[in-house]
Amino acid sequence: MINRTGNLCHNMNATLQEIVLMLLQSGRDKFYFDFPGSEDKQGVLEEREVLAAFAGGVPGKATLQDLGASYLLEIEGKNKTLSAGQLVEGFFKEFLLSERFIDILNAIHNGIMVVDKDNTVTFINSAYTRLTGVTPEDVIGRNLCEARPSAKLPQAVFSGKTMCGIHRKVGKVEYIVDCHPIIVRGIVSGGVSILRDITEIQNLVERLRKYRTTVNTLTGRVKEGHKAKYTFADIVGESPLILNAKKLARKVAGSDINVLIIGASGTGKELFAHAIHNESQRQQDAFVVVNCASIPKNLLESELFGYEAGAFTGASKSGKVGLLEIADRGTLFLDEIGDMDLELQAKLLRVLQLGQYQRVGSTETCTVDVRIIAATNRDLERMVESGNFRGDFYYRLNVAQIRVPALKDRSSDLDILARHFLENVNKYGKEAISLADETMDILRSYSWPGNVREFENTLKFLASITDSPVIAANSLPDSFLQRIARYKDNATNQAGLLSEVVANSEEQMLIRALNCFGRTVAGKKAAAKSLGISLATLYNKISHYNI
Repeated sequence: MINRTGNLCHNMNATLQEIVLMLLQSGRDKFYFDFPGSEDKQGVLEEREVLAAFAGGVPGKATLQDLGASYLLEIEGKNKTLSAGQLVEGFFKEFLLSERFIDILNAIHNGIMVVDKDNTVTFINSAYTRLTGVTPEDVIGRNLCEARPSAKLPQAVFSGKTMCGIHRKVGKVEYIVDCHPIIVRGIVSGGVSILRDITEIQNLVERLRKYRTTVNTLTGRVKEGHKAKYTFADIVGESPLILNAKKLARKVAGSDINVLIIGASGTGKELFAHAIHNESQRQQDAFVVVNCASIPKNLLESELFGYEAGAFTGASKSGKVGLLEIADRGTLFLDEIGDMDLELQAKLLRVLQLGQYQRVGSTETCTVDVRIIAATNRDLERMVESGNFRGDFYYRLNVAQIRVPALKDRSSDLDILARHFLENVNKYGKEAISLADETMDILRSYSWPGNVREFENTLKFLASITDSPVIAANSLPDSFLQRIARYKDNATNQAGLLSEVVANSEEQMLIRALNCFGRTVAGKKAAAKSLGISLATLYNKISHYNI
């Protein structure tokens, strides 16, 4: 409304928020208002006074009626122009001492004490009593310097400066005190102390410390369950092939590059992975083994990356930590990597490139620092050519390639391996066991398609059934001898098949040469020359094949 002076006006129900907004929008520097029921009672507020009152903590929803109605009765016959300070004073008399506001202050968890400009205590809430043990009867109406000589609030009132972070302790209760002067229009009119209980915080900190200790202990136990067991000393052999493989593996162990180990099943690829980790800079952290062939494809992703609670049917309600997270700062060994499906290869490629992944059922990106060692008995290059293995994933894995030789290619190591495995058997309290020369000859005659694993298991079996410290040839079980016999029969059959193929091929070559040059003496001489044999040999072969 516009009053008779033509200036911007508003009724007594306007809130301070509305008043400030109107002033800022109008560009006016003063705001006049009329008290209801009395036309000659007029108030004026300057813009800076309203803003100061608003910034000083007067509730934005408080109205002019709230601020000035009760105070108006006290200024009858006096100057009827109310300043912002007078309105605030009226508000404190009318509202701050109301039961509703006292209930609000008592509900606050922090302790509150208010003093006037003379340091007379005018109010304390129930939290103040709880923290300090001081009751309202002890201090209300008394000078704070006398009631609590150690209090710092009088200093804040005297200096006009805030004092924060004052530590206090009463019995087992500890709290921090912040002392603030109350300044209205540049004049200190009182002060307020705010007490924050830190006993509960310290208790929470202690509980958090215990929880962290428990988590670290459990994490340590989990990582202890993922430790590399073998070193290069456990890789037995002196053949050039195995020595070269160990030499290369030692060199790459000290770096942090990814490694691809290639070799037939049972050659000891996992031993190499363990040994590489144990000689790397990550040896103190986890060595996590994942057999890509033994875990169903639909579960391998959740095992690797972990999952959020309720990510899929049957998922744990609390979620699950993935093997990648357990391997953080350590090594992840992916055995039988050739059996990993293309979709999961794409997701794991991001880990190799950026060190990032997402849990199943989550949109949050996790980071991980992990070294990858992979192993396979399959021809990954051929799988890449046929589209059964991702090329970009293969080249990320194949930074350093170590090829572990088959046992048939290092047969000179059989004696060393036999002694090594039998010594391990002897460690379990059995009498020392060795192999007779005849027995060793029989073992050498076998190609060991299962490689070192098959050889080790065979020796353990022989050691467990023998009644003698020396395993003689006649003590070998029939099942083992039959296995060797089948191998020899297969080898003989394959040799016979080869000779038959050679003979058939030779016969066909003779027929083609004779057809080409003719069966005359001159033709036979030309055919023999083209075949690189003498004429007499040609006649013998013609007779042998009855051509």
